[in-house]
Amino acid sequence: MLHTKLAGCLRPIIERLAESCRQAVTLVDLKGLTQHEAAKRLGLSVSGTMSRVQRGRRQLRDMLKTCCVIALDRRGGVADYDLRDQQGHSCGGGCNCS
Repeated sequence: MLHTKLAGCLRPIIERLAESCRQAVTLVDLKGLTQHEAAKRLGLSVSGTMSRVQRGRRQLRDMLKTCCVIALDRRGGVADYDLRDQQGHSCGGGCNCS
């Protein structure tokens, strides 16, 4: 349940990523393609795709931290979270994780 609710925050935040990063993150992390498959689909080198995925994940993490307080367990998984702004404004107004 916790992960499902938090996942509702990701889509609007992903939409705010730069186009190049958004495409790479969507293909690899949401659609499950390997970075090699994503590189072919995007017409990029594998290293270029890897850079875009890493940059996009970093931007996504930073935006999510701005919007939510996230507590991690010992293994680095999400243990709990809370919205910083209960009206969702810090998430760009599109967060559905409350």
